[in-house]
Amino acid sequence: MKQGWLLRFRKSPPHTQTNIVCTALITIATIAYAATAGRQLILINRQIAIMQGALDEAKRSGEQSTEQMWSAVGNINWMARSMDSSQKQSQVSLQASIENFHLEQRAWLGLASVEMKPMKAPDPIRATMVVLNSGKTPALHAAFNFFMHPSDVPINAAEYVKHPIEPQSPPHTASMVLPGAVKLLPSSTGSTDEFEVQSVQNGRKLIYFFAFMSYRDVFRVEHHTRVCALLDFKGGGFSSCPGDFDQAD
Repeated sequence: MKQGWLLRFRKSPPHTQTNIVCTALITIATIAYAATAGRQLILINRQIAIMQGALDEAKRSGEQSTEQMWSAVGNINWMARSMDSSQKQSQVSLQASIENFHLEQRAWLGLASVEMKPMKAPDPIRATMVVLNSGKTPALHAAFNFFMHPSDVPINAAEYVKHPIEPQSPPHTASMVLPGAVKLLPSSTGSTDEFEVQSVQNGRKLIYFFAFMSYRDVFRVEHHTRVCALLDFKGGGFSSCPGDFDQAD
């Protein structure tokens, strides 16, 4: 069959031979190109697969890195918040300790007692308020303003001291009141008669004793104390006035 094909090829006209040769060459070239293209396609697909794998790996690594990064950032923020919270708690604890120390060590001026003097007409009614520093350190730059007020009727102490009728004298001052020491505040009313003395004794006339104090503690904090004492002659002396007049800071 092969020889018959070659015999027919040789007997064919020249242009037919040329066409057959060109067709064969084109066919061979096409096959070779197809084979080459197929191999290149396979290589490209492989390369794409490799690149896709690398891309997926990079993506996974990137996501993992991103997650790790955000996890680290979250941990840093948590640590920062924890440190900030711990610092604030430490500051609060420190401030509370300082305040407690000041509270325990500061000076405290307050009423210790009021001593009534014997009454005799026509002498004024006299009494002395005893102020005590019950704190552990001196009260500095202490100033005292005080007076007695006789009244035939009960008064509202807080309202009365806004406009007292007693003349206001310059406050008594003391450079300091040491811990455990006292400051004496003597005061008196005007002259009396026998009827007024009897009125005080039987409780018809009321005797009020007001005192106002200001001072600084050793920590340079200013404090104020105000007290009102009411004479109960039958009860044996002075006691706190009704209401919530007494204050100390």
